[in-house]
Amino acid sequence: MMHNWNGRERSVLLAALLVTGMVTTAGMTFADNVVNNIDTTIDPDLETVTTTVGTPVSVGFYIRPTTGSGDAPGCNATGSNPAYLTISPPAGVSVSPTTLTFVGCDSPDTPVIEGLQTATFTASSAGTYNFTTGNFSMSGGKPGSQWNFANAQFTLIVTATDTTPPEITPNISGTLGNNGWYTSNVTVSWNVSDPESGIASTSGCDPTTINYDTTGVTLTCTATNGAGLSSSKSVTIKRDATAPTVTATPDRGPDHNGWYNHPLTITFTGEDATSGIAACDSPVTYSGPDGEDITVTGSCTDNAGNVGFGSYTFDYDATPPTVSIGGISDGQQFDFGDPLPEVTCNATDNLSGVESCTISPSPLPTSVGTHTITATAKDNAGNTKSTSITYTIKAWTIVGFKPPVDNPPLVNVVKNGSTVPLKFEVFKTISGEELTDPSIVKQLKAQKIDCSTLDGSPTDEIELTATGGTSLRYDWTEGQFIYNWKTPTQKDTCWKVTIEFQDGYSSIRAYFRLK
Repeated sequence: MMHNWNGRERSVLLAALLVTGMVTTAGMTFADNVVNNIDTTIDPDLETVTTTVGTPVSVGFYIRPTTGSGDAPGCNATGSNPAYLTISPPAGVSVSPTTLTFVGCDSPDTPVIEGLQTATFTASSAGTYNFTTGNFSMSGGKPGSQWNFANAQFTLIVTATDTTPPEITPNISGTLGNNGWYTSNVTVSWNVSDPESGIASTSGCDPTTINYDTTGVTLTCTATNGAGLSSSKSVTIKRDATAPTVTATPDRGPDHNGWYNHPLTITFTGEDATSGIAACDSPVTYSGPDGEDITVTGSCTDNAGNVGFGSYTFDYDATPPTVSIGGISDGQQFDFGDPLPEVTCNATDNLSGVESCTISPSPLPTSVGTHTITATAKDNAGNTKSTSITYTIKAWTIVGFKPPVDNPPLVNVVKNGSTVPLKFEVFKTISGEELTDPSIVKQLKAQKIDCSTLDGSPTDEIELTATGGTSLRYDWTEGQFIYNWKTPTQKDTCWKVTIEFQDGYSSIRAYFRLK
């Protein structure tokens, strides 16, 4: 919109711009005003634009030079020096385009805004969004151009859309008898309305006439309003018939995945609005054979002699699946530390199919000893079957101690403070493979004991001793482990030396009397 500035307004604006430094002295570039077209008054107050969530709204912008008009010295945007206004919206608002191009300015002397450029704003949620000077920036224009965005500011107020679904009211016409039953043809029509956004579409809302006997037909009218909100309304119409209706009801629902896996009992009940029920078949218990889509049918008779039938159809599987364990044999043996084979659970079921097949325990134990593996299969009817096998983890075979050390019951007699070479070999029991990594030793300890516990045990003096460090190592020349034990300097004491291995089971020991 246009605003014709009088002399006083021009003076006030010029004074304000001089105070803010936006207008310079003669011969320098003046700061042009970027203005929105929301109202006809050019002022720094925030104008207001209102829309709804998701509904675009357009705002126009133009440049009003501080002095002069058109391409006068006060207009900083020209065809050869276009100016580019970039709009950075607050979070939740999108703008298109984000940049507007200006090649001229508006003149206050013309009735139509010149150089007007329009941007479209869309909000994703309700709220108040203020576009202040910080949301605008300008580039380009004449060299040294300056810009004032106070008059471009505005407030975007976004309200929520229609939140109320359509109102639906059924109209039922017909002769109503007792207990909710109609005794004539029934016509159902619908009143559908939405005062806020109107009705956009309907489904199932056309008038319908029920001219047949039924224990209950449900009609549903669904309507969607202009805001995309939907609502439904349903009515159930019952029309009496001479023959009773019969319902077949099982004593429980399916046991698993829609299947029964043990006997079920089906009871027959009837309904008749006119003459009532005289008798129904006795309950039927089904216990086999297995099968799919098995149907059990029974009847009810009313006092007029009309017979109605009811059925229950179901799937029945009472046979468990077959199951076996693969990848390992019953009684199979393994050396400690060797990887166990991949064990599989194998199952088949000829009717409902296999739902799961699991191995327990998982992962398999790797400790020394005999362990049990159990495979459990479950079919889709919930029947289960298990089978088990065993396997054994063998401890390592220890050879030692080797000479010069004697093993129990002999007691080794050595000089205190001397070094005794403890030599031994370790083999996998089944494969016979020799182990050479010192890390197979879990613990090596020397424990002082009461010499009286060794009284009466045969002794053997060790004449050969070794010197050197006490670290455990594998001697590749001799093909054995060696640990040089530096005996304590404690005369007339007795010691038990024990080596324990990582298999958690194997160990060797020797007894020493220090002289």
